[in-house]
Amino acid sequence: MGRRKKNKKITVPQKPYYKNNPTISVRVPIDVKENRLPAVLKVLNMSKKDFFMAMVGDFEIEVQQIEDAERIAYEAGFKEGHIEGVKESYMVGFKNGRVKGFEEGKKLYAVPYECVECRENIIIETPEEKIAAGELMTEAGWAHKECADIASSKEEQRP
Repeated sequence: MGRRKKNKKITVPQKPYYKNNPTISVRVPIDVKENRLPAVLKVLNMSKKDFFMAMVGDFEIEVQQIEDAERIAYEAGFKEGHIEGVKESYMVGFKNGRVKGFEEGKKLYAVPYECVECRENIIIETPEEKIAAGELMTEAGWAHKECADIASSKEEQRP
């Protein structure tokens, strides 16, 4: 094992190099250091630095592919979830709006009349009730206000 010299001076030109190219140290089994790694480096005709840089490059490609796949899956899931959420929100909103609108319409336009037995209000809702109410109103002589005004002015003009 090599020993580091104490008080080894670094020259001015070496400072930027050492700063931009720090040492990476790894502990490996003796068999890897003395037999396996040198054999691989010899066949590939590479230095340890070149071998390390090639490994980093290979893994960067794999990492990028994994990140791309995760991003694509996330975006697809987000889009699908967003679409489902919008559909669900739309349906809930539509239903709530319809119920609220119907209730508001009943308040504004419902025609209540009093039950002769219990005195509670009855709202005309079914087609049969509407037909019966229309027949009774016609029999009772109901008319548009304008039509009633014209009819009364004609009666006043008769001698």
